[in-house]
Amino acid sequence: MPDQPAPAPLSRSRRDSVLMERMAAGDAAALDELLNCYWSQLVRYAGSVTGSWDTAQDVTQEAFVRLWERRESWDRSGSVQALLYRIVRNL
Repeated sequence: MPDQPAPAPLSRSRRDSVLMERMAAGDAAALDELLNCYWSQLVRYAGSVTGSWDTAQDVTQEAFVRLWERRESWDRSGSVQALLYRIVRNL
């Protein structure tokens, strides 16, 4: 039997949408996956805005807390990445 080709990887936006759907269903592991994908870049962004590494980490952590708390009301037509950056900017 010939080997089957591996499925094509999901695009970032599709992967994020799948993770948000899982989060909406209460899957905390999906939050961990998003955190692994975006933590570093969000901390860098927050650091560039705040000028403080400690504050940047606190702001980024709070952004993910808010994402989790509001996971059921997420607008599925929007970008998860843009949403996270907006939360960080607003914090």
